[in-house]
Amino acid sequence: MFWGLWCLLLLARCALASQLPLFGDEAFYAWEARHLAWAYSDLPGFTAWTIAAGRWLVGDVEFGLRAVSLLLGAVLPLQLLRIADAAGLAHVRWQTGLLGLLLPLLSVNGLLALPEPALLVAAALCLHALLRLQTLGSGAAGAVVAWPLLELSAGLALGAFSHYRFIAVLAAGGVAVLAVPVARALLRDPRIWLALALGLLAWLPLVWFNLEGDQAGWRFQFVERHPWQFQPRALTVPLEQAIVATPLAWALMLWLLPARLKSWQTAPGPALLAWAGAALLLELYLVGLFADRERVSFHWPLVGQLALLPLLAATLCDRAVWLRRATWISLTLGAVGAWALCIALALPSGRNVLATQVSIADNFSGAAEVAAAVEAELAALPVGTRVVADNFMLAGQLVQAGRGRWPLGVMAHPLNSKHGRALQLKLWGVDEDTWIGATDPARLLVIEETALGLRERQPWLHALCDRLPGWRARRELQINGGAKRYLLYLIDGSRNGECEFPALAYLDAPVDGARLGAQFELAGWAIQDGAGLAKVEVLLDGQAIARASSDLESPGVLWQWPRSDDPRHPRVGLHARVQVPPALHGERTLGLRLSGRDGRVRELPMARIWIAPAP
Repeated sequence: MFWGLWCLLLLARCALASQLPLFGDEAFYAWEARHLAWAYSDLPGFTAWTIAAGRWLVGDVEFGLRAVSLLLGAVLPLQLLRIADAAGLAHVRWQTGLLGLLLPLLSVNGLLALPEPALLVAAALCLHALLRLQTLGSGAAGAVVAWPLLELSAGLALGAFSHYRFIAVLAAGGVAVLAVPVARALLRDPRIWLALALGLLAWLPLVWFNLEGDQAGWRFQFVERHPWQFQPRALTVPLEQAIVATPLAWALMLWLLPARLKSWQTAPGPALLAWAGAALLLELYLVGLFADRERVSFHWPLVGQLALLPLLAATLCDRAVWLRRATWISLTLGAVGAWALCIALALPSGRNVLATQVSIADNFSGAAEVAAAVEAELAALPVGTRVVADNFMLAGQLVQAGRGRWPLGVMAHPLNSKHGRALQLKLWGVDEDTWIGATDPARLLVIEETALGLRERQPWLHALCDRLPGWRARRELQINGGAKRYLLYLIDGSRNGECEFPALAYLDAPVDGARLGAQFELAGWAIQDGAGLAKVEVLLDGQAIARASSDLESPGVLWQWPRSDDPRHPRVGLHARVQVPPALHGERTLGLRLSGRDGRVRELPMARIWIAPAP
C-alpha cells in the first residue's frame, strides 16, 4: 500500500505541478533564482537555488521550477520510514509512511516551489540523526557515528538555508535533547558539538546579509510583519489544525503526548519524538498568539506534527478497530479534499468559483492574462518601453512571464515593505528610486488594483500620479469575475501631467450575500477623479436593469479622501429602486456600470445576491 500510494502521489504531483499556475510567492522566488545569492531580503537562498536547478535541468516552465521541490516532497515519506526504525517503532514503519502520505498537507507537499519542503526534510534529517546517535550512545566508535553526525550537520545546514522558521526547530530540538537523559548524555561527546558547529555555520551567510542590509531580513521576519499584540483569533488555532490535520488524527496526536513525554526511561526514542513535536507545537502556538495572522500560517505546525507521526502510527495499532478505521478514512478524505482544492486551483473555472470563497485563489490567478495584455501593448509601443509594475508580486509574475526580456521598474508600493521585498528590489536596481529618473521612450504602468483594500486605493492612485504623471488608460483586465483587477496605463508625455483615474464605487446596500425580493433599494457612492461621472447603471449578471441617481449628498467620501477631485463632490451618493425581471431571479452578480464624462465606461462587480420572487 505504501509503495503504491507513494508512486501514485508522485505521478499526480508531477502532473498537477505542470498545470498549476505559479503561486504569487513562487513567481518572486523564480525572480530571485535569476539573481542567485546566499540570502535574500525575505528568505535564505535554498528555495531560489532549487528553482534555478530545476530551470536548468528541465526548463523555465512550471514543472521545471518545481522539480526539486517535488523531489524533496517524495523523499520525506521515505525519511519517515527511517525515523520510525530509529525510534524503535519498526513494527509501524509502513503505517508511519502512509501517514506521511495521507496527512492532507503532506499529501501535496512539494507541489509548490516554496521553502516548506526543504524545511520539513531538514527537520526529518535532524530527527533521524538524533535518534540514531541516542541509540548508539556517546561511546560509539567513530566510524559508526560518522554517518549520523554527517546527517545531523546536513539537516542543520539545510534548515538554515531554507527558512528563518527553522530557528523554532532548533529550539524544540534543544528542549527534546535536554528532556531525555539518554539524549542529554550525548552532549558530553565533543563530536556532537563539532557536528552542531558545522551545521550552524550555514547561518553565517544569512547573518552577513543582514549585517550588510540593515538587518532587513531579521526585521521583517521577527518585527515588522508581526503586530506583537495579543490576537484573540489565534486562540482558534487548535480548531484550525483539527480541520487541516483531520479531527481524529489531530486529537490522537494530542492525546498520546502525556504518556510519551514520560516514557524517557523505557522508550527514549518515542520520548525524544514526543518532546520535539510537543515543544514545536507549543512554541509555535504561543508565538502565534501575538504574531501575524494576515498571512497564511496554518502550515506552521506541520513540522511539529511530523515528529508525532510514528507515535500516532503506534497508537493507532493499539486502538479499537472502529477508531483505527475511522482515523484512516478521515485522513483519506482529508487528502482527497486537499487534492480537490489543488485541482480546482489549476482550472480557470475552479479559480473563478473559489475566488469568492477563499483568498488563496487570488495568488494563483491573473498572471497569464496580464502578461498577455502587456505583450500585446508592447507590440504597439516603441522598443525599450519600460514596464512598470506597481507591486513586487506583480513584478515577479511579469518577469517570469516575460522571461526577463522586458525593461522593468517597480513602484514603492506599501506591500513591498510589508512583505519584506523592498530591499531586494533595491539591490536588483529595479526599485522606484533607481529608475524613475531614467529617460524611457514610453512607460507601460500596470496596476493591480485589488492588491489594496478600497480605503487605500484612491490615495495610492494619486501617489502614482504624483510620481508618474500623465498616464492614460489603455485597458482593464477583470479576473475571476472581477475579484482581481488589473489596470494598464501608458505614459508617453501626451497628457501634460494629467492622469485618467479609474472610477471607484461602494455599496452600503445591498451587502454581499444578501437575500432580496424582486424589488429592492440600492445605496452607496461612486466617483471618478478628474473627469467625474455622467451616469451610473445597475447591472445583474452584466445586464442593465435600472439607472441610479448619482447626485445625492455624500460628504463622507471627500472627508475620507481629501485629495479626491471628482467635480461633483459632495454630491456623489447613489440611490436606485430596482425591479428585477423574473428571468433574473436566483443567485446573481450585482454590478454597476460607471460612465464618465470623458467617455470612459467601467463595469464593476459589487456583490453576490440572491433574488427570491414574492410568494
